[in-house]
Amino acid sequence: MQVAKALVEFETLWHQAWLKGIEQQRAGLQAPLLVRHPDTGQLLVNLDKELMQLIREAKYLQLIGVHVPEAARTLLLQEEKFKFYFAQLSYAVHEYEQLMSRVQPVFKPLLKPHLEDMEKKIAPGMFILTWASMNIDGYLHRFKQGLARLEELVRKMLDIVDNRVVANLEAVQATLLVELPADRSFTYEEFISAQEKFQKSQAEALAVRNGEVARAIEDVITLVQTHPRENTEVTVEENEVNLFRSYYSNLMYKSILLATQHSFAAMKRRLGSKTATGIFYMERPFFDVDVELKLPNITLNPTLDGIQEAINTTAKAILQGSRLLKCWGMINGPPTYYDLIAQDKEVVKSVLLLTGSVEGIKQQVSDYLSNFAKYSFLWKESLQVSCKACGMPTQMEEIGDGLVWDRLGVPASCVAASSLNVLPVVLQF
Repeated sequence: MQVAKALVEFETLWHQAWLKGIEQQRAGLQAPLLVRHPDTGQLLVNLDKELMQLIREAKYLQLIGVHVPEAARTLLLQEEKFKFYFAQLSYAVHEYEQLMSRVQPVFKPLLKPHLEDMEKKIAPGMFILTWASMNIDGYLHRFKQGLARLEELVRKMLDIVDNRVVANLEAVQATLLVELPADRSFTYEEFISAQEKFQKSQAEALAVRNGEVARAIEDVITLVQTHPRENTEVTVEENEVNLFRSYYSNLMYKSILLATQHSFAAMKRRLGSKTATGIFYMERPFFDVDVELKLPNITLNPTLDGIQEAINTTAKAILQGSRLLKCWGMINGPPTYYDLIAQDKEVVKSVLLLTGSVEGIKQQVSDYLSNFAKYSFLWKESLQVSCKACGMPTQMEEIGDGLVWDRLGVPASCVAASSLNVLPVVLQF
C-alpha cells in the first residue's frame, strides 16, 4: 500500500509540474521557422524539440485518461500540421543547401542579384514567420518557386561551363604541338615538313577551342543577365563581369601553357631516349642520318648543325603557335596568349635546353666517325690492291652486302653499299 501511495503521489506531483510547464513549452510556437548555424552559416529548420515532446506526452496522457488542459489539446490537434511543415521546410532547405554547394565561388559575384532575390524569399522564415503563423503555406510556395528558378539558372550555367568550357580547357591541356611517333624515323626534310603541317593543324584546332570557350563565357554572362528574377532593380556590376571573364581567360592561358610545356617535355624525352652508347637508341631512331664519304673525309648528311637547326625551328614553332590564340577577357591583357607564354620561365628554360640538345653528343659522334680513319686506304688507294692485302675478294661482284666491313671489324649496319660512296648510319637524338 505504501508503494502504491508513493506512486500516486509521484504521479500527482509530476502531472502538476507538467501542467505548469505547458505554457513554457508552448513558447516554442513563437520561434522563427528557420535559423542559420552561428559557425557554418548553414540554414536549419528551427522546430523546438520540447514542443514536439509536449505533443507526444499530451497524446499518451490522454490515452490513459489523465486530464490534459485545453492548451495542450490544441497543440495535439496541430501535430500533423507541424510534422508536415517540418518535412516540407526540411526538404526545401536541403535542396537549397545542395544547390548552393554546386555554386562555385567564381560564380557567386556574377549570381549576386539572383542569390539576393532568393535570400529575400527565405528571409520571412527567419525574421517574421513562426510556427503559429497562418501563412506558412504561402511562404513554402514562394520558397520553392524561387528555388526552382535559381536551380534552373545554376543548372544551365553548369551545363555550359562543364560541356563548353571545362571540356575544351582539358582538351587544350592534352594537345601536343609536335608530332613524335615512336615507330617512325624522319629525314631532315621529312621532319621539317611533317612538323610544319602538324603544328599548323594543331594551332588551328586550339584557336577553335579558344574561341568556343570565349563564346561560352559570354553565353553564361548573357544567361545570368536575362534570367527572370523579381528584384529587377538590382544589376550585375560590370567589374564582376570583367573579373568573371578574366578568371576563365586565365584558365585558358594556363591550359595553353601546359600544352606548350608538355610539348617541350615530350620533345626533350624523345630526343634524349638513348642507350648507354649515346649514339644508338632503344626506340625507333628519330632522325635518319647518313654517314657519307666526301673525299677525303667521312661526313654526316644532314650535319649535326642542320639537325639542331631543325630542332630549333620546331621549338620556335611550338611557341609561335600561341600567336594564333587571341587573348580575350583579361583586364589590360596582351593581344594574344603568345606574349604571356613567351615570358614563362619554364618555357624559356625548355627552349634553351632544346637549342643546345645536340651539343652533348658532338664529341661522341666525332669519336665514332674517327673509327673510319684507319680504313681511309680503301678510298685513298686502289680498292683491288687494298682488298688483296687484306685477303679479301678482288672482284667487286664477289663482295656481298656488308662483307667488307665484316672482315674489317666495322659494324655492317654502318654500310649500305659496298661502293663506299654512301654509308647510312641511323642516329637518334
